[in-house]
Amino acid sequence: MGKNAAILKEYISKNLLSEQTPKVIEMIEAIETNLEKKDLTQLKDLSDRIEMWINVNLGATKVDVNMPADTDGAKVADTDEAKVAKTDEAKVAKTDEAKVAKTDEAELATYAIAIDITIDDVLVGKEFGDGFSNFSSGKNMSLVGLVLALENKGRESLNVADLNLQLVFANKKIIESSVAATEALNGQEGLSNIASFEKPNTQILTGVAFIVPSTKITENNILFEIWRDTNLIVRSPVNIPKQ
Repeated sequence: MGKNAAILKEYISKNLLSEQTPKVIEMIEAIETNLEKKDLTQLKDLSDRIEMWINVNLGATKVDVNMPADTDGAKVADTDEAKVAKTDEAKVAKTDEAKVAKTDEAELATYAIAIDITIDDVLVGKEFGDGFSNFSSGKNMSLVGLVLALENKGRESLNVADLNLQLVFANKKIIESSVAATEALNGQEGLSNIASFEKPNTQILTGVAFIVPSTKITENNILFEIWRDTNLIVRSPVNIPKQ
């Protein structure tokens, strides 16, 4: 009973404004009253009820009455410091993991899109082909073919299917490459298929062809661009020869 009274008094000394304080005071008074009566049966019953109440309501704040107050405070402080240190350590580890992931992602992007390009020639016509597999542009349209020296300087393989090749005109009109016209151009000029430069450290001479309205080929400030998803990889001016 004396131990329970000590726990309750210790609680009050540290939690004067707590909602539990009035109830704790009542229990302390009950303990003192029953100790004076020296009724062992009532004391045992009261002790059991108070101990149960302490376990349910004050479990988080229960103190060891056999330990000096300053030692208990140091014990709590040590526990808090350990929690803070553990939290800080977790934060640092998480931050380091994020940095590594970000670095790896940036390096992968750099390796995957490290393309060197030179436009060796620009061809314009109504038809491309080797005489066996030809492609015609159609009425009021022209074929523009770019002969490209490409090099994959990255350490990662490229997937050409992920690349978007396009011409961009002054009014922001975008024309994407034509697969059929490109095959006809490469057959006509004896150029490599663009897919053959997918491997790292590969150099090829290839072609890419576009079907362009005839009125557009006389414009200035035409750009050739290669995109990978939303990332611009290459942007190069195109000088279409006068017809």
